[in-house]
Amino acid sequence: GRVLRTTGTQNNLVGLPLTLLRLADTDAIAVVELGMNGPGEIWRLAEIAEPDIGVITCVAPAHLERLGSIHGVAEAKAELYRRLRPSATAVVNADDPLVVAAADAFPGRKVPFGTGSGLPVAAAGIADRGLEGIDFQLVVERRKAPVRLAVPGRHNVTNALAAAAAAHVLGVELEVVRAGLEAFQPPGMRMEVTQLPSGVTVLNDAYNANPASMAAALRTLATSRGRRRLAVLGEMRELGAEAACAHRDLGTTAAAANLDALFVLGEHAAEVRAGAEAAGMAPDRIVVAQSHDDLAAQLRAQCRPGDLVLLKGSRGAAMEEVLRRLETERRP
Repeated sequence: GRVLRTTGTQNNLVGLPLTLLRLADTDAIAVVELGMNGPGEIWRLAEIAEPDIGVITCVAPAHLERLGSIHGVAEAKAELYRRLRPSATAVVNADDPLVVAAADAFPGRKVPFGTGSGLPVAAAGIADRGLEGIDFQLVVERRKAPVRLAVPGRHNVTNALAAAAAAHVLGVELEVVRAGLEAFQPPGMRMEVTQLPSGVTVLNDAYNANPASMAAALRTLATSRGRRRLAVLGEMRELGAEAACAHRDLGTTAAAANLDALFVLGEHAAEVRAGAEAAGMAPDRIVVAQSHDDLAAQLRAQCRPGDLVLLKGSRGAAMEEVLRRLETERRP
């Protein structure tokens, strides 16, 4: 049968009911996202959805403005497991201790996944191919299948395992799971590779950002081939009192990624620059821009054919506007 899924950002108290109202007799499965930026929201959404399978992919420092700390994020996400019916199944990321702890409250069946040995769903032999994707061996109840993900980013192995574990609960055959994972293409602005007329490659991950996803994107940039590697980073929003510290830490992470240049934009750009300089990045490799127009102009002046550029920031930073400006430039 067909699969109904959440589209766009339809993951809240308005979007989830609208998604479920689209259910048709021909739909065999509904895969819905439950979003939140504060406590109690996932509980209410889980009340509405009444899921048969609950998946928490990871716990990361996001929405700290309302949740206070990463443990507040964990508590908010744990509402999904707490709200599951005992007859449901919890799919659990065994590589994330906060997800494992969240699952302790659920009395029903649990299916853990991860990169460790002895798990019912696991990945082995992970090989990061940069922009070309990720290879790994998918292991489901001791049966193995080679998988080649087309999407960049080692963190996407976790997402693939979560999907494989949910499919396993539903009784989907391993070969069908493998084919589905290999056919997956990311939504727009999520590890999306764009070639500019100038010969520059852009890794467009501008949909959203938090400290963990920024670090993951920078790791992907560092492992990808390019004449030079440049990071273009907007601010991370909704971090509350942790914002300044998180942006300094982002600078430290960027400096460790062996970048040829770092471009930053937003309210906390100075903090990112300070963190990068303190971690040893040369000041002349760091550019603080004042606007999307300024940033695009700086990139246009500095980029050369063969360069690889990561573009990332929170949704409100609208970093795709920089790409839009670069795409309008004429081929030299």
